[in-house]
Amino acid sequence: MLVKVNNREVNLEGEMTVGELLEKLGYDISYMTVFLNRDVLPRREYSSRIVRDGDEIVVTYIMSGG
Repeated sequence: MLVKVNNREVNLEGEMTVGELLEKLGYDISYMTVFLNRDVLPRREYSSRIVRDGDEIVVTYIMSGG
């Protein structure tokens, strides 16, 4: 199965959740927002939403400054 994560193609073997995929790729989910196919994915769904062939995931980090 082929998905895109931040415009990078990732080939997955088998089924996994968005949370499992992000963990596998080394993302720290503490301070980030995830878009799945251009829609914000609520954090509570990371562990239940299954990644599907052709999905596009964009990870953005929340930053603040002064």
